[in-house]
Amino acid sequence: MATETPELRMVLVGRLAAGKSASGNSILGQKVFKSGTSSNAVTLECKDGTCNRDGRKIVVVDTPGLFDPVILNSEMARELAKSVVKSAPGPHAFVLVIEAGRFTPEEAEAVRDIQTLFGEEASRFTLVLFTRMDGLQAAGVTLEEHIRGADPKLREVLEGCGGRYLGFNKRASWEEREKQAEALITKIQEMIEENGGSHYTTEMFQRAEEEIQAREKEIREERQRSGQSDEKLPPPREEAKKSFLAFILPMLKRDGDLPSLNAIASALSGLFQ
Repeated sequence: MATETPELRMVLVGRLAAGKSASGNSILGQKVFKSGTSSNAVTLECKDGTCNRDGRKIVVVDTPGLFDPVILNSEMARELAKSVVKSAPGPHAFVLVIEAGRFTPEEAEAVRDIQTLFGEEASRFTLVLFTRMDGLQAAGVTLEEHIRGADPKLREVLEGCGGRYLGFNKRASWEEREKQAEALITKIQEMIEENGGSHYTTEMFQRAEEEIQAREKEIREERQRSGQSDEKLPPPREEAKKSFLAFILPMLKRDGDLPSLNAIASALSGLFQ
């Protein structure tokens, strides 16, 4: 077994009210993020928290409901950039949080957004965390049974993440929540080992930008062939993706070099204080 990294960094992503903040609190073993059903509990900006587990630093970054159409805009795209900066020099894991028993087209779109914003390579660093397992347990259904009978798109998501998933029960006792958190950390450590001890990097950011630019060129050429105007504004989701890249990627090209995410964090520290 490979040596554990001295620090483990993860970014929680998912739709509004999926249970990201509550899950983050369970992982940290303390209430750091606002969670609940009221509007005051909605996460509108990235926030990070840390804890120490058996001498190992755990960094958790909570993000807004990234795929909710109400807040999917340029400001949200900036928050996405912050999530990576806050996990400098790069996250070991993107934890896609999905409510058990509720997989919608928006969740499927969420995975596509992650791949577009962070590049397809992000899938190697992604696992799925199912929340509100108490609902399945009350119905006498195991997570594995639920997945077998779920929408094929959910199974595709899991396959795209290397079949990595587990569940959290928000009604669990303190001791059970600690076991859940340890299970997640173990799962992430296994993923780190599968990835050769690596984490998400700035070079992957760069490749994501190049892929988006290539797709945009194809779209422009197709519009020209069909006689459509290039002046038409892109839909909000695409605008947010472009804003994200416009915000973060120029720093990756400075002086023709690819700096570390630590350098990016330093450059952006004044903006995010």
